[in-house]
Amino acid sequence: MKNHDIIVVGGGPAGLTSAYQLNKYGFDVLLVDKNTFPRPKLCAGLLTKKTRKLINNIFSVTTEDLKQKEVVDFCSDYYQIYFKDKLIYETKMKDAFYYVHRRVYDNYLFNLVKNSGVEIKEGTEVVDIDLFNSKIITKKGKEIKAGYIIGADGANSVIRRKLLTKRDDIKLDDFKKNMAVSLEAVVPRSELKLDFDHPILYYGILNWGYGWIFPRKDFLVVGIAGLKKSNNNFKDIFMEYLDLIGIKNKDVDYSGWQLPYGNFLKEPFYNNTLLVGDAAGLVEPLTGEGIYYAHHSGLLAAKAINKAENYNRNLISTYKRSLDEEILLRLERFKKLSKFFYGQPAFMQKFLLKVATKTAGNYLTEIIQEVKDDR
Repeated sequence: MKNHDIIVVGGGPAGLTSAYQLNKYGFDVLLVDKNTFPRPKLCAGLLTKKTRKLINNIFSVTTEDLKQKEVVDFCSDYYQIYFKDKLIYETKMKDAFYYVHRRVYDNYLFNLVKNSGVEIKEGTEVVDIDLFNSKIITKKGKEIKAGYIIGADGANSVIRRKLLTKRDDIKLDDFKKNMAVSLEAVVPRSELKLDFDHPILYYGILNWGYGWIFPRKDFLVVGIAGLKKSNNNFKDIFMEYLDLIGIKNKDVDYSGWQLPYGNFLKEPFYNNTLLVGDAAGLVEPLTGEGIYYAHHSGLLAAKAINKAENYNRNLISTYKRSLDEEILLRLERFKKLSKFFYGQPAFMQKFLLKVATKTAGNYLTEIIQEVKDDR
């Protein structure tokens, strides 16, 4: 006997989107997360236009709502791209980038989901899953069964690890080899001589990766991300990066985490279990954008379950088709571009950045921000 129609494991943007949408469809949904909210979350916290459009469609939350609730605390319609210490490109955009604290952003959405009537179990860590019987096993040994399970448990997904043991098309070790490492620090503006009021991306500072400065009201978020297998000592690289951008305090507190960076799963599902967001590796391989793909895949998973239950559609083929058309096609294109760009020596990367931004800079900006009105 099942305990719920659907169990969603993970309370980030992907899991919250799935749970909220499935509840709107009328399903009995249980959302479980190993943490209690609000909980810390390392992330640069950029919301593009397409992300803001999507969350408005799902949660009926506008950008103004996010600003009034102080979820958004900074925005900028201008950005720069550097190759090491050389400015390559700068432009002003029609649509601004908005920045959020992920702790605040996730908690805001979490409360929307909670108030919608979704049952939530915080502080509940899932340590195993029975893929054949759609059952999760918690750290305390409790078993909870459902008709469907959505794995939204992030880059270190327990559900993905179990799922990949049942699949022959990709091995767990291969997925791990293509993980990226990210180091990030929050630096008070009082410690900086320069007054940054716009985002900056830095290329050429590490192999197969990039650095960033994202502004906030009272501080800056600075970080680097790159493929683990292509870089030896991330701490040394990070310290050199801080020197490059003028941060002399070597005692700055920083944190690290792993993220998928071009190793997205083309078939993130097994039986009645679907993976979404970082658990499925759905992160853009060139820029590292992940929040949009988390929300979007969470929505697609919810739609696939609804169609399977109410419209006699096959769950797997429905989810696969929508992922292919709306997410994976785009990620595959960026993966090819990423491989070509990072496969070049440093002087060629610099040259390609100059050529690309000079000839198609505004177009590239539109690609980053793009949104289809019919989503």
